[in-house]
This record gives sequence, C-alpha cells and structure tokens, in this order.
Amino acid sequence: MLLLIDPRPTVLHWCTVDNDTFHPYHCNWSDMHQSIIDSIEDIEQIEAVAYTLHHGGRTIRDTTSRLTVETLEELQGTAQSFFDLIEPTIAVAEHWLKRLPETSHLLLSDTAFFSNLPTEAATYALPQTVCQQGIRRYGGYGLCHEWIWQQAQQLLPLPAERIISVYLGDHTNLAAIRNGVPLDTSLGFSPVEGILSATACGDIDPTIIFHLHSAGASLADINRSLMSEAGFTGLRQKKCSYLDLMRGKRDPNLASIRTVLHYQILKYIGAFISLLGGADAIAFVSQHLNESTSFIHDICCQLEFLGIRFPKNFPQQNEPYVTGENTLTYIMALEYSPWRVLAGNVYRFLQGGVSNG
Repeated sequence: MLLLIDPRPTVLHWCTVDNDTFHPYHCNWSDMHQSIIDSIEDIEQIEAVAYTLHHGGRTIRDTTSRLTVETLEELQGTAQSFFDLIEPTIAVAEHWLKRLPETSHLLLSDTAFFSNLPTEAATYALPQTVCQQGIRRYGGYGLCHEWIWQQAQQLLPLPAERIISVYLGDHTNLAAIRNGVPLDTSLGFSPVEGILSATACGDIDPTIIFHLHSAGASLADINRSLMSEAGFTGLRQKKCSYLDLMRGKRDPNLASIRTVLHYQILKYIGAFISLLGGADAIAFVSQHLNESTSFIHDICCQLEFLGIRFPKNFPQQNEPYVTGENTLTYIMALEYSPWRVLAGNVYRFLQGGVSNG
C-alpha cells in the first residue's frame, strides 16, 4: 500500500493506493494525523509514504527523491522564501518519518522538472545581488507537465519533439517542452506569476504593489489581495473556481472571465510556438476534461492557421483523445488524475531506485 500526501496551507489531502485502487481523503490540519490513521486499517501495510512538495527552491532538483531527516533540514532553509508552499510538507513529513522510521519516504517535487530551465528563461532582469538570493523563475506543476510529455510519446502516431502542455484548472499554466526538456513555463518565482488563477492575479505590473501601498494598503493586505482575492474570484467579486467558469455558460460575468482566461492562454501558446519553432502537439489536460471541451475548441479555432482541428462535439469519455492525422499540429485532450500520476512516479522510483528528475 502507498500513502500519498498532498499538504496544502489550509487543508490536508491524502490518498491510499492498494492494488491500483485509489481512496482519496481530506481533512483540516487540526486532526490530520489521526484522520490519516483512521483511514488505514493497518499502517504496517504501508510500503512507502510520498509527499508532494509544491516548491523545491534551489534545494530539490529531482522530481522524485528519498526523504530523510537531512532533506528536511535542507528544506527548512528554503522555507523562509516559500513558507506556505514548503512548511506544510515539512510539518507532515516530520511526523510520519518518526511514526514509520523503517518505511520508504519519498519527496515528489512540483518544481524540479524546471530546475534546469535555460538561463534566458529562468533569469529576471534584476541586480545580481538580488538574483544571487535565489530569485529566478522556478515554474510549477512539473509533475503534471512531465507526465504530459510522457503521454505524448506514447499516444502520438509520430515521434514528437516539440510539445506545448496546457494544464486547465484553478491554476491554469503552460510549459514549452523540447525532447523532454522544458524551455519555458508560464509560472515564475511563485505560482502567482503567469495566467490568472481561481484566487491569484497572474502577470501584473509590479508597480501596482507600490501604488496600493502608497494609497494606504499594508503589505499583508496587498499580499492577501493578489494571492487570495484576485483572479476569477476578484473579477466575479465572490468565490469562483475553474469549474464554475466552465459550467456557467449563460452567466455574462463568467463569460467575460472566460474570455480573459482564453486570451491569456492563447497569448502564451503563441509565444511558446515561436520559442519552439512550431509545435508537434498541443496537449490540454484537466481534471474536468468533459466540462472543458468547448473551451478547448474555442482556443483551437484561433489556431487554425497551424492546421489545427478540434471537434466541437468532443466524445464524452475518460479515454485520451488525439486529433486525426491530417493536421500539422496534433491536439491532445487528456483527463488528469493527480493521484495516479503521483503513484506512477513512486512505483517507478521504487522499482528503479533512481530519480526521474
């Protein structure tokens, strides 16, 4: 049995995997350890515990690696810069390392896939004294984008060297990948950069922060506004998720937010096509694929100059979809199962004993 743990700042998610059967759970932090124990008949059956790390900073550069007490000590030094993304993983891992000292503990890093971004993509035009403090583009959702690349190699009828992967969800983001190596991504120093999300602003002029501060807002207020009250939620003026956008076809406010999301995705796709010198495939993945198909179709309609075709009436099924062969650029539509992807990484690591980062 595998125990997969995805620690978030406010809610703990975990999943047990036994004979390819997945049992997902979640709870508040106050009773997290007991809740996990209650969901497992016998914790001695656990073969490995794997933890999602949403930001590895400069410390964790392998997608999958063994987690030790020494690793946690290294992460503590990084946690100051990315506290909300790292500290939850440290807190959970410390407990289970002590509780199950003889069990394999693994770390699954969501930024490691992008740890070797080309200098021109990773660098911000800041003073060197600032860059030397670890200020650079780190990316994110690397576990997803690496999986997308692997799926493209298996599902496309011809070898694919240039892939644009598009994750559609509460935190939509893209990556440009050539021969399995990412060349760029929409996420940056933190997940706030890039495309607007369910609660965060995405790309903005940084002087907006100074303007708000000079107008009387505290730095804490600005941080909360840009990270927790912006994005879909800010534009709708109440809580709003990606699924709300996809389902709210007749709501004019949701339609206007979808237009902004559509625009920003299309802009990044265009930039990445230029960067790659074309694209063998554009792969769209989502945990809400059936609800996303008309949205994907609308994006593809503006890419017809590339020979792209994507059906309006997408087959409502969980199987991967690849456009026909009469196209210059294939379109892939895949349902994304985070727990299944995490489990696949763990099994490969345990069988091979090496990182796939």
